[in-house]
Amino acid sequence: MSEVKEMIQFGRYLNFKNAMRYMDIKSYNTLHKMIAHGLKVTETPFGTRLDTKDIDEFMNQFKY
Repeated sequence: MSEVKEMIQFGRYLNFKNAMRYMDIKSYNTLHKMIAHGLKVTETPFGTRLDTKDIDEFMNQFKY
């Protein structure tokens, strides 16, 4: 249920600012480091977006 609630609140494709809110990070530097380490980014003619599913997959790599 909470996953559906988050999708409604944020939508699936996020700009950098909303992606940072989704991941609860405060620094653009941290976001750019995550991208450099493999977080997928979608670049369209209308702007750069991050898919919440890609964010979740990226974060799950680091669970232990």
